[in-house]
Amino acid sequence: LACAAGALGIGLAYVLPGPLFTGAVGEVSFGLRPDGTVLLYTFGLALLACLAFGLAPALHATRSSFHHALNQRSATASRISLRGLLLAMQVAISVILLVGAGLLVRAIQHARSQDPGFAVDGMTSVTFEFPGSAYHGPRMNAFYRDLSRGLDGVPFGFSSLEPMGNARNFTSFRLPGAPKEQSLMILTNAVSAPYFEVLRIPVMEGRNFQPADAGAPVILVNQAMARRYFPGESVVGKTIVSGKPRQIIGVVRNAHTWGLDTVEPALYRSEEHTSELQSLRH
Repeated sequence: LACAAGALGIGLAYVLPGPLFTGAVGEVSFGLRPDGTVLLYTFGLALLACLAFGLAPALHATRSSFHHALNQRSATASRISLRGLLLAMQVAISVILLVGAGLLVRAIQHARSQDPGFAVDGMTSVTFEFPGSAYHGPRMNAFYRDLSRGLDGVPFGFSSLEPMGNARNFTSFRLPGAPKEQSLMILTNAVSAPYFEVLRIPVMEGRNFQPADAGAPVILVNQAMARRYFPGESVVGKTIVSGKPRQIIGVVRNAHTWGLDTVEPALYRSEEHTSELQSLRH
């Protein structure tokens, strides 16, 4: 029975997930079929089930005594009670697993139907991580120049953080006239001038970065930042202190570049070359 159940489980794992996920959320980019590790685990679990539920009762039966036979009625009652408890636990665990699987499918459906606020189709994100001892200064700049020439004709942008990545960068800033003790924390990202054009994130107010802005004390902020810290005001032209005074030159539309749950206030610095390359559009 254990081997038959394991074989049936493996068969279902090979056949069902693909059609179920495709029907629920469309094509997925990750593998759904069990690999050798899963097969080995299933075989071990079936073997353990054989030993636990087959061998143990058999050994117990060989040690039966006449006294045990006389008290068969009471023992049967206790076994029935234990079986009922185990059955209830099995049903409860199965229900929890089914509910968890259903919530997973619903979460994937919700994520696919939600507009992240930036272009997704046709986008490719590439990340390079360089050893700091070997790549810095002129060598880093030369790498990006060569890479830009190789991508001639392909719209691309640089970013220190990839959209929807796990990493987050925060920086402190102060509002105009606020003392140093009232510094606030905000999400930040260093991007090149074409970054917002590549991701098709429109500038709602002011202007986008220009190549000449690279390294300059100018920033863009998203709508969430403008509404939270400058409610009812135009933020273009205002100056905040983040390390040094920085002028806000534009406001970009909110985008879920850090997660689908909510859009946090964020500011963007202009950097032509960063340690990571992101968001190449083909």
